Amino acid sequence: MDNSSFLTDKEILLLFDDARVAAKQASTISYEMLTSLKEYIQRRIIEA
Repeated sequence: MDNSSFLTDKEILLLFDDARVAAKQASTISYEMLTSLKEYIQRRIIEA
């Protein structure tokens, strides 16, 4: 996965709605999408 940067004045930033979809677009797997996030980034799983 390549590096990404996001700048916002908002308190919450949604990086991706579905890790599987984001992974497919990045030609990788959802596990890599989730585990490559830095440890200080809060993760929330929201059931639809």
